[in-house]
Amino acid sequence: MKVLDFETIRNMNISEKEVYDWCNEVWRMKERCILPAKMKTWEGKSGRYITMPGIIPDYDIAGVKFISRNVDDINGIPARNSHILIQKRSELGLLAVEDGMWITNMRTAAIAVNSVVEYSREDAETLGLMGLGLVAWAFIKFLGTVSQKKYAVKLLRYKDQAERLIDRFKGEFPQFEFEIVDTYDEVCSCDVVVSAVSYARSEFAADDVFKPGCLVVPIHTAGFQNCDLCFDKVIIDDEDHVKGFKYYEKFKHKMTEVSEIATGNSTGRDSEEQRLIAYCGGIALHDLFCGYKIYQIALENGVGTDINMEYPKTHLWI
Repeated sequence: MKVLDFETIRNMNISEKEVYDWCNEVWRMKERCILPAKMKTWEGKSGRYITMPGIIPDYDIAGVKFISRNVDDINGIPARNSHILIQKRSELGLLAVEDGMWITNMRTAAIAVNSVVEYSREDAETLGLMGLGLVAWAFIKFLGTVSQKKYAVKLLRYKDQAERLIDRFKGEFPQFEFEIVDTYDEVCSCDVVVSAVSYARSEFAADDVFKPGCLVVPIHTAGFQNCDLCFDKVIIDDEDHVKGFKYYEKFKHKMTEVSEIATGNSTGRDSEEQRLIAYCGGIALHDLFCGYKIYQIALENGVGTDINMEYPKTHLWI
């Protein structure tokens, strides 16, 4: 069994293009996989634990991602982490225990970029981005690497986050012309709107702020519930993820899954005037498949910690 911690995975120099391709492969085989709904466990106001299982028969693997968000950690630092366990379906024992932080952020950014590449209108020129933390940085990194399309990128000002993002990426991706703006309307009136904001008290902008032909990608789903009602199409990664949404019953007739589009059984954008919202934050199958690919690379290159796990040789071991 391999144990792969955060630094080990980070130092494997896995390219954005590799992760992007892995995520797209998951969409194409999703219908052949087993994806139970993730389970959320709350512990008072401070603890949140999420269990995300999945089975990928094409690669003979099964596994689970376990996410912990506990703001009352005894060391005074919020315990925010995730781990991924992977095993063969047809063999006894674990293949790998892996850090989930690197994988989660990279695959989340890759999936958001896939939405932008596949569903934005061809002549899109402006991209609004809000919530400028780690996921937003990963999004810019992936978009700049995977696509050479030029964008005027409007960043919503918050503390010094916009300035820091510009300092980090302006030299690496000259196809982006960064601008800092001060209102939600300036962001939401762009051709493409991407939000990595994890919590919103209300909708960010009125219906008429969003222009014809726009694409909205709420990575953490918050702040765009009015779009569910007035937009032309809702693209989702899995129906169980959106069944609890406030307006699910009112938009389900116009929604389609990414996997249906990826396999040619449905369409994404049908016209340049359609307004689309893509609730595609990723599914457990992405974590497991990326984890399995990373495990294979680690195996080939002899990295990570190897641990021998001994199991009973007979079922009558008492």
